[in-house]
Amino acid sequence: MNQAVPTFNELFDEETFYVFAFLVVVVSIVFVIIMARCFKVKITEYDIDIDREWRDMTPANPFRFPWDDAKKNEKAKLKKE
Repeated sequence: MNQAVPTFNELFDEETFYVFAFLVVVVSIVFVIIMARCFKVKITEYDIDIDREWRDMTPANPFRFPWDDAKKNEKAKLKKE
């Protein structure tokens, strides 16, 4: 099996490797541009400091579940009203 797969030195010398690397970069850039045009991908930047009402500075809880959050949100809404 190993004899069937050519080694790096058998495939490339220094010049052909640079040509191959350059072509990979060019093809990837062209691919990204074409995909961005086809799928209308846009890069949106948001402010780093986002002030949200629900954000507090408590550390993350690995045992926090969405259904518990919904109950807490309902209780918080009832307290505010």
